[in-house]
Amino acid sequence: MITRDSWVWVLGFVAATLGYLITAQTPPTEWTYMQWLQSLTFVTAYLVGWFKSSPLAGAKDKLAETKTVLGVFSIKE
Repeated sequence: MITRDSWVWVLGFVAATLGYLITAQTPPTEWTYMQWLQSLTFVTAYLVGWFKSSPLAGAKDKLAETKTVLGVFSIKE
């Protein structure tokens, strides 16, 4: 399911990728080993940021013990 926040991350990824390709100055078909490692580092760092922003509560988080009612109020079980 793609939400508004998901679209922000997708558009951010596209913009960051285009920016990276512009600064690389050579097409991916001519990249050296180091340029490929730099691009993989970029993708990995981006994915870490994306997963870090997950709204899901962990098992020990206080948010895991609450329910949201009507998208506004939180009720502790």
